[in-house]
Order: sequence, then structure tokens, then C-alpha cells
Amino acid sequence: MDDAQLLDTWEKVDALANQYGSYWRVPYFQTAFRGHSKTWNSLLPSLARRVHGNDRFDVLSCRTVERIVRDELLARCSASTLDELTRANWLGQAAVVRHFGAPARVLDWSQSPFVALYFACADDMGSDGELWFVSAHEINAVAKVATMYDGSGDEVAPWFDSMTPEGRVAFVRPGRHSARSAAQQCLFSVSDDPRADHRGLIEDALRKSVHHETAGWEVHGLHRLIVPANVKEEFLKKLWHRNVHAASLFPDLEGLCRYANDLVALYSFGMKETHRKVDEIIASSSRRNASRRGEPNC
Repeated sequence: MDDAQLLDTWEKVDALANQYGSYWRVPYFQTAFRGHSKTWNSLLPSLARRVHGNDRFDVLSCRTVERIVRDELLARCSASTLDELTRANWLGQAAVVRHFGAPARVLDWSQSPFVALYFACADDMGSDGELWFVSAHEINAVAKVATMYDGSGDEVAPWFDSMTPEGRVAFVRPGRHSARSAAQQCLFSVSDDPRADHRGLIEDALRKSVHHETAGWEVHGLHRLIVPANVKEEFLKKLWHRNVHAASLFPDLEGLCRYANDLVALYSFGMKETHRKVDEIIASSSRRNASRRGEPNC
């Protein structure tokens, strides 16, 4: 699949959003988007990233780590967070802890290409980012998972206890969102193998898929677009005008502080653009004046 194309103009972003992001136009064919601030060229969940390349971590070890993390979080969190976690099912709990950086086997995606683009641009400003998208419904059709939207995750819950993973992957959406996952329009890919790279699993599923030939999928395949480093600031500015920024995506104190940092960065970018335009105006005026005086233009 490594024929990644460039996403280097806002016209291309608009075209992407109009073609694949308008899920209300064909609501049964949901596209999932994910952004990375660097070109990782993989889709490893946070738990898999922690144990990647460590042969000592088998499926049982990963299950043990998952249980330890969950138990420690429940034992040490504040009363308000404890209430949020205990009212949620396994999927809701994974959504909450994942959005605050805890290792989890679920990989978070967004229903919005603009949200994914924000994450592709917001950090590592000197590096190219990447934006992935895939038809979540096509993957679920292969996995025979029908209830993406009921919030229970009942069809994939047994995968968490599987000791013999079959390399299955599916998309689910939590019924009880955290504030962050709601703001980011999240859905999650989850596998029966906590160590697996979801890229390989999704590509395997797509090779088995025949549904796109008969069901009219708008998206077929796993797509990867490169966001060049030199357009990140411009894209962030345009996303800002669409109310896609840290304060809207992270509706808490941490998000507001991140918003303040982004504000300084964009203000700096705006000042650079202003100075550049002023320099262009001054240079143009100097050339015109020199021309009137009959002096050579330099």
C-alpha cells in the first residue's frame, strides 16, 4: 500500500473532506481517519508500541498488563474520575484512559478528516506528518461485526480474553464518551491480538473483502497521505478558523494550556507572514520608485 500521496494544499484537504468525510451523505459507509505528527508508517496501538520488539510479551503478558493498568487506575484516580470509569463498560474505560495517555490495545480514530489533520500537524513541526483513512464498515463486514454504533462492544468483548488470536480487527464506538472522545468524534479499532500492528490486520481484512464490489463502498483500501512539514502551520491556521484546535478537542484545563501554546505558535507564524508581506510591499515600492527615477532594478 506504500504509494502514499502528498496532502500539501488546502484544496486537497477540502476535496478529501467532501469526498470521504461527508458520512451524513451516505451514513452507512463510515470512513475512519487518523493523523500522526510523524511518518510512522504503522498503526500500532499504545500498548503494542510499549511491547513492540520484546519477545517476552506474549498474549498472556499483554492481558496481564492490561488488567494491572486498569486496576491501578481504578485504585488511584479521583472520585469524579472513578465515577466516570465505573459507569463505563470496557470500551468506555478504554476510551477514557487512552485519551489521557495510558497504554491500551484500542487505536483511536476520528469520523472527521479535520480532527485527524489536526493531529498530523499539531506537533513535530519540523517533520512530515501522515493521515490515514479507511472504510470502517468494510473492515467490520469482513470481521462480521454488525454493531459499530450501539456502544456496547459486545461482539468484540470476547476478543479481550482470547488466548489464541486470529488476527481479527474491527471498529467500534463507545456508548459513553469521555469529553475528549466526544469532541474528537472518536471511534476505535480493536484487535484480538494486543501486540498487533493494525495496519497489517486492516490490509489482511481488505484482501478478504469482496463487499466493496457489490455494496458500493465509497472508500476501498487503506489510504495514507503525507502532510509535508512546510504546510503544517498553514493547515493549523485554517483548522483554527474551523474551530478545530486544542481547546475544542481537549475540553479541559490541559487542553486550554495546549491551546495557549498553539496560540503563541500561530501568532508567531502570523507575525512572520506579516513581516514577509511588509518586506514584499517595501521592495515593490522601492522598485517602482527606482523605475520612475530611471535607475536599474536590482
